[in-house]
Amino acid sequence: GDPAAEYISSREYDTSHGSRANIELANSWVGQCFQKHKACGSQSSKAPLPTRVLDIGTSDCDIVRLYATSGRSGKYVALSYCWGQKQPQRTTTENLAANFDSIDFEALSPTIKDAITVTRSLELRYIWIDCLCIIQDSAEDKKKELANMANIYENASITLVAASAAGADKGFLKPKPIPKIDLRIPYGQQGTLLLRNQRYVRELDVAPDPTESRAWCLQESLLSRRCLVYSSLHLYWACQELTYADQNTRLAVNPDYLPDYIHHFVQNLPPVFRTQRQGDELLEGGWWQLWIFWHNVVSEYSSRQISFLTDRFPAISAVAKKVQDVSGDDFYAGIWKSNIARELLWKKATKENMLSSQLSSVQPRPNVYIAPTWSWLSCPGRVVYPSCAICPEFKVKNATVELVDPLEPFGPVKSGSVTLIGRLEQISI
Repeated sequence: GDPAAEYISSREYDTSHGSRANIELANSWVGQCFQKHKACGSQSSKAPLPTRVLDIGTSDCDIVRLYATSGRSGKYVALSYCWGQKQPQRTTTENLAANFDSIDFEALSPTIKDAITVTRSLELRYIWIDCLCIIQDSAEDKKKELANMANIYENASITLVAASAAGADKGFLKPKPIPKIDLRIPYGQQGTLLLRNQRYVRELDVAPDPTESRAWCLQESLLSRRCLVYSSLHLYWACQELTYADQNTRLAVNPDYLPDYIHHFVQNLPPVFRTQRQGDELLEGGWWQLWIFWHNVVSEYSSRQISFLTDRFPAISAVAKKVQDVSGDDFYAGIWKSNIARELLWKKATKENMLSSQLSSVQPRPNVYIAPTWSWLSCPGRVVYPSCAICPEFKVKNATVELVDPLEPFGPVKSGSVTLIGRLEQISI
């Protein structure tokens, strides 16, 4: 061992998310949740499998192949990650048949290989990864699978979040670099001291992981029952009952709302999503809980980066669908009909109300049409909702949107209009 070990008291520092200790830790979290957490579902519960999953084999056969589920049920893992550059391996109409036979594991990107490795260590056979389970050059297949995104993540036994990987080519199991300094010790010997950042795990000045800056990843983690998060600083576990960071740190979970700043932990949906049955009338407390949640989701989502502005609707559509399932409300380009007065009060956040990582989301309005100007979706950058009273004379006479596809109520729109009744006040611009 290092000569300095005799003189320096130490704590064990695991530098690799893929270590045996961390594999055992992840399995202990999963086992505890499967066996004891009623809110998360039991170990034996099986949900409908997505249209296609990767069959990563068993202890007797480790061949990776695409598997058409044909309506079967089972347990599977879903992956939430950043694509980054173009994927070296994607499923297309050309290689679809070949992928059903086998997929070359070594040709896969590091992040996907790491996800398969973790899934095998959890003794689960199936994993859903978008680039391989959706036919990437088929607009029809993409449309069908994106419409099912809420179910894919909600039904997954576990969602792996490759939080620390900025792209699929980075991976998330490799050892973390450790700063070292030489240390002179008695009797002329030379030792080594390893340095570790001791910041509190929820301190706000810790830079967010890549997935926490990506718009698509927000709804993926929100809708998941259980998340195993491979962050830059920690290995996290978040389910409907508990949140852990590494071996000994249990984080407080407030499921009532999504905080303005989400850093290095995953927040759950509020209780109304678990207790409200579809079709039942929502009580006043449930409405209030729902709108606080939605406004905080919008603030967080709008601060995140998205490669194509035309994806602003699809990347939040799964959460919007969940809100409609609970409320039965109508969705007008990001605005909810029953709360439309407060919904229209959104405004762009000032730079003082943003983290440095959120400033890159601030852009001028795009030249292409995304949404009507009264919708926050028309305005890139973080938005917030001020607290203020609604004038009793204010009324909404009419609100309409024209959808690009009438079968996609949460999808892109061609146009929209809203007619208001209320007092006018003269202002100077």
